[in-house]
Amino acid sequence: MSTSPLLTPGHRQRRRARARQRRRNRRAAWAAIVLVVAAGAVAAVGVSGSHRHTHAAASKRAAAPPAARPPVAQASSAIGLPLGTSPLQLKGVGFPQRDPVRVAFRHPPRAGLLFDLDTGRILWQRNALRRVRIASLTKMMTALITVKEAPASARVLVTKEAVNSAGSKVGVLPLGKHIHLETMLYGLLLP
Repeated sequence: MSTSPLLTPGHRQRRRARARQRRRNRRAAWAAIVLVVAAGAVAAVGVSGSHRHTHAAASKRAAAPPAARPPVAQASSAIGLPLGTSPLQLKGVGFPQRDPVRVAFRHPPRAGLLFDLDTGRILWQRNALRRVRIASLTKMMTALITVKEAPASARVLVTKEAVNSAGSKVGVLPLGKHIHLETMLYGLLLP
């Protein structure tokens, strides 16, 4: 029996080791994605308008006469849109050395913010006041909602609308075929 020149001694062990390393890398990538998604989701929910006021604070505001309140200037966004009042005062923005959560990234994000929705305490921050585009946050939120709704082994039908949709695409989607949801998520998140 001849031995193939491609199957060197120990090739199975090396192949298994590479597969294990790929799985570890995927898990680490997913963990980083989940952390960034969680930070983005917490920041988005905290800034979006989830009003959590205590009963005492609400009754104090109701009891104060309208004339006693100082006039508040309407805040505007960078493009001039009116902003509402902040539902939560964040405590500790700009002081990353006080953050209780420490994360060591191999490739840290340009900016990020993680805070407690109940207290407004900053848990982790990096360039917290820097304005950045949402970029992949939409993709990550789509993936997060998707994995909560269906298992990775679920089959997804590729429709004509999906094939003809605008935006970046990964390869060519096979029209009318069923693909595992996990494969579609990799196509969404990896590029």
